[in-house]
Amino acid sequence: MRRAFWPVFNTILFTIFVPGTVAVLIPLWLVGDVRWHANAPATWMGAVTTMTGAAIYLRGAWEFAVNGLGTPARSLPQSFW
Repeated sequence: MRRAFWPVFNTILFTIFVPGTVAVLIPLWLVGDVRWHANAPATWMGAVTTMTGAAIYLRGAWEFAVNGLGTPARSLPQSFW
């Protein structure tokens, strides 16, 4: 597990900044105030869909970082520097 520390750490940072920004921060900026209607069927369907997608993403990111020893963030090629 020691070998996988930096890929896991980088994946966590990537997850916070990229999907977190696109899936949470920008929609909140666009919509503004969010009102929850707990008994609305669309609210529950959206929650289930969101949780399923998040679970799939997190599992994939974990496998990518631990088994593949990489991150979803693309690194710059050596010729760039």
